[in-house]
Amino acid sequence: MEKKSVVMIIVLVSLIMSGFVNIVKAYPPPDPPSSFITITRSRFTIELYWVKGAGADYTYVKGKVGSYPINRTDGLGGFYNNTGNSSSWTVPVPNDHLYFRAWSWNNSGGGWSIINASADNTTFVDLPPTFLAPTPANNSINQSLSLWWIASILDPEGDYFDYNVSCSNGQYYAGHENNGSKPLHLSGLHYSTLYTVHVNVTDNYLWTNATYYFTTKADTVPDKPVLNSPSNNSVGVSLTTTLNVTAYDSDGDDTTCGFYWANDTLIWNILYRSNGYRETPPLSLQYNTTYSWYAISSDGILQNISDVFTFTTESLLMYPPWDINQDGNVNYLDISALVSNYGLSGAPGWIPEDINNDGTVNYLDVSSLVSHYGESY
Repeated sequence: MEKKSVVMIIVLVSLIMSGFVNIVKAYPPPDPPSSFITITRSRFTIELYWVKGAGADYTYVKGKVGSYPINRTDGLGGFYNNTGNSSSWTVPVPNDHLYFRAWSWNNSGGGWSIINASADNTTFVDLPPTFLAPTPANNSINQSLSLWWIASILDPEGDYFDYNVSCSNGQYYAGHENNGSKPLHLSGLHYSTLYTVHVNVTDNYLWTNATYYFTTKADTVPDKPVLNSPSNNSVGVSLTTTLNVTAYDSDGDDTTCGFYWANDTLIWNILYRSNGYRETPPLSLQYNTTYSWYAISSDGILQNISDVFTFTTESLLMYPPWDINQDGNVNYLDISALVSNYGLSGAPGWIPEDINNDGTVNYLDVSSLVSHYGESY
């Protein structure tokens, strides 16, 4: 070998050994991440922290539910691959146990770390929604026939939830809301009846169910109707008078009020009304007649009967025949009526203008009227 070639070989080996030439020297793989820990923050989030391995440019993290990933492609769809030293993982359901592995990567030829770091943790358990005491209270009695039934629902994590409230009378309400009172208006309930209310709520992970009971009040007899007019034993009552009563029910029920003659003949019936006055239309009665009447107030279950009142209608007033129009005054109106029929004849008393009932309207009738002109009765 020539001396020049030997010298070149010696120089090249010296450069390689001194690090100036890297054509044959391989970089070692990076160390794995160290101090790799997990911290559970919520039902859905786990945070990861680590110290980058020596020689690492990137840290690659992979997670899996139920067991550790067997390699960098095994496990959950997401992964971390960046230069930082922390990561946050979100899972779809509470109480999930997640397993993580972390590798280091070197961009300059070192490649992947030979070993990895591992850690695991479990997300928090979901807490189901709970119920506070309802209104009215469970197993309460003497409740109104129309009321607001109120469920108070509390989710410990403040989640929105789906709920429904249903009563055994068929009324129902459902909603998607958060913590607070959930009212259901109940109406048309029956006396002395046990009702059941079912409440169901879910935060989309857990269900909570409860059943409550309440009993409505017993019916009470409506108050005795009070007869207002005509007053008892009144006289001179108009032939077209009305009958008036006051009907009251202490339960607040609407009542039907029936008006009856003393022989139990129905005069008029006023269907369900709230507390207050009841009155018939004008009646058509007879002169100088005594009537007795009473009223019945009913809430549809129980009834009460009033006292019996008596009244007498007005007498038929008969004015003298020279008051031709029977208005109680002998005046120009009567003269005008007589003059209009003067000279006419017919059966005796055939018209009022035939004052003396002789069958002819003549001077004798005029004389009778004139002699009483100006009188009032």
